[in-house]
Amino acid sequence: MITLFRKDEVDFSHNGLGSLDNAIISPLIKWHDNGAFTLEFKYPLFAKHGKDIENSSIIKANDADGTNLFFVYKVIPSMGYISVFCYQISYKLAFNAIDDTFIVSKNGQQALSQIASSTQYPHNFHFSSDIQTVANSRVVRKNVIEFLLDSKLENSFINRWGGHIIRQNFNVAMNTAYSRESKNYTIRHRKDLKGYSAEIDESTVITRIRPVGYDGLMLPEIYVDSELIGAYPEPRIQQFEYSSVKVKQKATDEEGFNTVEEAYAELRRLAKLEFTDNKVDVAHATYKVEFVALQDTEEYKELKSLAKLKAGDTVTVLHKEDGLDIKAQIVEYSYNPLSNSYNSITLGNFQKTFSSTITKLVDSKVKEVSEIAETALISANDKNKVTHGSVEPLSPKTGDSWVRPNPNDISESQWLIWDSEKWVTEMDSAEQVKKGHVISSINVSEEEILIQADKIHISGQTKIDDASITGAKILNLDASKITAGTLSAINISGVNITGSSLTSNTDNNRASINLNGGNQTFYGISGKKLGQMRPTIDAGTGVANGFAIIKSAGEIFSINAGDSNSGTSSPVFQIPANANDNNVTANFFGQLKFENVQPLDGRDIWVVSPSGRKVVLGVNGNSKLMAEDGGVATFGNFSVFNGSKNAVHVTRNGLRATPAYEMAESYLGDLGRNYTREDCEIWVHIDELFSDTVNTDIAYEVFLQAYSDATFWVEDFKSDKFLVKSNKPMSRFAYEIKAKRRGYEEDRLVEQKKDNKEIEQIYVEKETNDNGEHDF
Repeated sequence: MITLFRKDEVDFSHNGLGSLDNAIISPLIKWHDNGAFTLEFKYPLFAKHGKDIENSSIIKANDADGTNLFFVYKVIPSMGYISVFCYQISYKLAFNAIDDTFIVSKNGQQALSQIASSTQYPHNFHFSSDIQTVANSRVVRKNVIEFLLDSKLENSFINRWGGHIIRQNFNVAMNTAYSRESKNYTIRHRKDLKGYSAEIDESTVITRIRPVGYDGLMLPEIYVDSELIGAYPEPRIQQFEYSSVKVKQKATDEEGFNTVEEAYAELRRLAKLEFTDNKVDVAHATYKVEFVALQDTEEYKELKSLAKLKAGDTVTVLHKEDGLDIKAQIVEYSYNPLSNSYNSITLGNFQKTFSSTITKLVDSKVKEVSEIAETALISANDKNKVTHGSVEPLSPKTGDSWVRPNPNDISESQWLIWDSEKWVTEMDSAEQVKKGHVISSINVSEEEILIQADKIHISGQTKIDDASITGAKILNLDASKITAGTLSAINISGVNITGSSLTSNTDNNRASINLNGGNQTFYGISGKKLGQMRPTIDAGTGVANGFAIIKSAGEIFSINAGDSNSGTSSPVFQIPANANDNNVTANFFGQLKFENVQPLDGRDIWVVSPSGRKVVLGVNGNSKLMAEDGGVATFGNFSVFNGSKNAVHVTRNGLRATPAYEMAESYLGDLGRNYTREDCEIWVHIDELFSDTVNTDIAYEVFLQAYSDATFWVEDFKSDKFLVKSNKPMSRFAYEIKAKRRGYEEDRLVEQKKDNKEIEQIYVEKETNDNGEHDF
């Protein structure tokens, strides 16, 4: 019987508002493994309960496993009938919320118990699980159904603990299997049977596994084969990585096997589990049985046993022509709760646990080679071969290489070279000069002979015809032996040079430094006076108090940075030729750092760059202030003390400033408009560029403004959208979203590290005037 109850009913042991059986049309329950669980039907609008059925009404009906409860979520009236759409009652948990809970090291039952007690408001649901897997999950701003079943949610129950959901009234279970008392059925695969269809997908079948452990550890035999390898035209090969399988390098290592043989055994065991537990050697099969189409056929008797099938029962499908027996379970059904019978069922076998698919070999006649596995690459000389693997290559040629696990340390690789007789290491293949051997030539080439050592001792008379000695220590040197007329580039120390002029002469040019009375006058190669270095005199006392570098009129004074290789230089600081005591000008090139700069004449300080260039003020690190053609940019934190942050506008009454809107936390906002649809709701998607700047994985706020005669509210929040509902359809509204700036989620009234003295200087009673004086 299909029974109607009020939306607020809590006792379902009676007949409620009454039975719908007499007038209900085409009732159909649809169930999918770990998916949708719904009830749909039509009902005459003017029948006995036509006006009683409304959103949130509760329907009790039989599904394939017994009595169950559904609630109405949508009613569509049309042409004197209503179309009613219902969810199983557990979907009411989608209206409840889990604000923030962290499940740490808990099994399935413990995880569900924590979730049950972490919802935003109490509920009547009971949770259970027989899953013993221990896992963690941080659940923030999700509803319960989303957490349980959303396979796209990385930290959902189905992804962290696995299992199958069983939903019966207010009982929700997440178990490893549907039933511990499942029955077994057997049917024969018939390609031409009416009402029966099958889809067999072999693209993911694997019958030969190459297990690889830590750091490339491989089995001596390379592969592990499935017992079903002969059921397919060719072996289906795939590599599986088991990085946890390693061999201890020393006895004190905490992880790893003691011997390589133990590691090999573990690789074989894990590979076999892929066949026995994960069924990677079985084709992915889907079988659909339409009972309505079958019931009038002669062959129906072969499949009618499936009408008793329940979730968790196993069906063995015999593929006689292929020599395969595939075990499958029900993964989807449609069920008539009025006749208590299936309309259709869909069977599926084991789901694969890997994501890659195997492409069929083009040549199905490729000979299976199991005694050797090698990865051969042709070396750069296009003649020799480089082979990677633990099995010795066959028929190597001189110069071929073999990269294998080091027998003494399998965590390392060993490179061997075939020398025409045996495999040798690179060191063995190199010619070495050992102690006591006679060397007739030392690194001889047509250009030079290289003798390289930390110390070389040459005894006896030595004659060098032509040499360049870049550095030497000569203990005794007889000056009479030096016959050169000029000594160039020498250092003279410990002597006095008498005279007042140092002159550099050439035939046509004369450059000099004149020393006279403490002044040093510099002359160019043409004899022209360039400038002086002389003491500065205190005007009051006449006593020298420093020195000055003074350029001559029309000349340039420059401090340059030079290139030691090319001999060229570029100015860093320069007084140009037109500068004088009435035109004090200096040019700076490159980076310039100012400390404690004060204007000497009371005028403003200007730092100006040519158009298209930047002026940057900063300190070591990333904090800086940069001025360019487009404006001023700040890198790092920007703080305003004893002032405001304003935008200045031209108004009809002069320039006016509008201050920045400040908040206690770092929020960014966005505005928009939209309207609800005919179902009185709309998912508003958050602008993608805006979402790049904020973190919507944590709580954010949405404010609504009605532009219609309707009431609006935010029903649900997701990281990329939020749900707005109204009490009237097609109603316009505006919204403002405020979310935490990405990277600054924890900032709130951030303390500024200033001591009392600095604070006093910033917040004085009266502002300092431009001349540096205080008004009191």
